[in-house]
Amino acid sequence: MLKKLLHLVRDSFTRPKKVFIEPTDDTFYQLARTVVVGLICTVCDTALMYIVKTQLHWHTAICFALGYFLGTVINYLLGIWFIFKQENNISRGVEFLLFCVIAAIGMGLNSLIGWLLVDVWGLMPEIPAKLVATVIAFSWTFGARKWGLYRKKRV
Repeated sequence: MLKKLLHLVRDSFTRPKKVFIEPTDDTFYQLARTVVVGLICTVCDTALMYIVKTQLHWHTAICFALGYFLGTVINYLLGIWFIFKQENNISRGVEFLLFCVIAAIGMGLNSLIGWLLVDVWGLMPEIPAKLVATVIAFSWTFGARKWGLYRKKRV
């Protein structure tokens, strides 16, 4: 696995089109793409959460949920272009609905963890709590999409 990870890092610099653009079933390449897309979504998500929390003073869980929703829409659009090929023989509408169910569970995890870390336990401010919550939600959503929604059909 370490060898595969080293190849991914090398290919990211020597053949970025292969790693980030060309269709692939390689889990490591998909994970790398998901991380890049996730970083873009996290910036949008966190910015909206922070603005709504600090400027409008809405409840922390609502702020986390709004940010997560924006990130989910951006994630779906970038994901169907760059990460997973549709091999599930379902319509895009049903696919998006299932994607949203996976994301809603992730959003629930994200909001719950943020609320617990900030409001209940007072362990950290919003931005570090958002990052912790995002890592946990990311793990759930990638796994559910890779091995659930976009798994290869068994022959």
